[in-house]
Amino acid sequence: MPVLRSQGLDVVTIGRGDTADVRADLGTTVPDLGGRSGWVLHAMGHAHSVPKTEAERSAFRRVNVEGTRNVVRALEQVDCPGIVHLSSVAVYGRAEGQDLTEDCALDARDPYGVSKRDAEYVLQEFAARRGCPLLILRLPLVAGSRAPGNLGAMVRAMRRGYYFRIGAGEARKSMVLAEDIASHVPRWFGRSDLVNLTDGHHPSLAELERRLCEQLGRGRPIAMPMSFARALALVGDLGGDRMPFSTARLAKLSTSLTFSDKRARARLGWAPRRVVDVIVP
Repeated sequence: MPVLRSQGLDVVTIGRGDTADVRADLGTTVPDLGGRSGWVLHAMGHAHSVPKTEAERSAFRRVNVEGTRNVVRALEQVDCPGIVHLSSVAVYGRAEGQDLTEDCALDARDPYGVSKRDAEYVLQEFAARRGCPLLILRLPLVAGSRAPGNLGAMVRAMRRGYYFRIGAGEARKSMVLAEDIASHVPRWFGRSDLVNLTDGHHPSLAELERRLCEQLGRGRPIAMPMSFARALALVGDLGGDRMPFSTARLAKLSTSLTFSDKRARARLGWAPRRVVDVIVP
């Protein structure tokens, strides 16, 4: 929000937090906009957790899908000149691949990916019915200060001295800077499209590790041989959901998954920075 406000925008926030201008639990409540109208940046979402129970799995649908329905119900009562929606590349349901485009099938099977896909459908139906511009931005791992998710876990492990590289760290992952997204969004209000956003560089895990170690003042991490990592993952599989490391987790860390942002560059003038040049843990 500070980046948006720094561009002179009058930002009204909706959420559960004490600092929100409009207080509402969107997963259960239609927010009262008080007649306000204007461009909508829909960034709400439940993420960065692996569900272990049915209640945890249903939370993704309640927040991401039903929460989006409640946003739409609120927008039905006001003038809405356009929506920018922050979605996720998780909608593709892919564990590996290179330069995947927006034309890939939406094969998500996990609760998070399915919920983000269905949230897109809710907004697309509303936009088509109302003739409202809708721009869907599908994001990979988002980097920035105090980043959540896998990047945040990597930083915490490095700070505490128990981070290990898996093999040579050659797997490449698409990433994007949160600040770059925020700085571009105001230029895109009123646009209708569906695009992937990345930094276009897709750093390898080894490259990302080197950059983070430099900034944290840490030495190069110890490399865990792949043979040992596979054995450890098998032990994790036996422990079920309680274990932090498994064959599935190993596959995620050792395979490349990158997405193409050529459509965003050509149609929207997307000009991001490389994450490894800017990232601050």
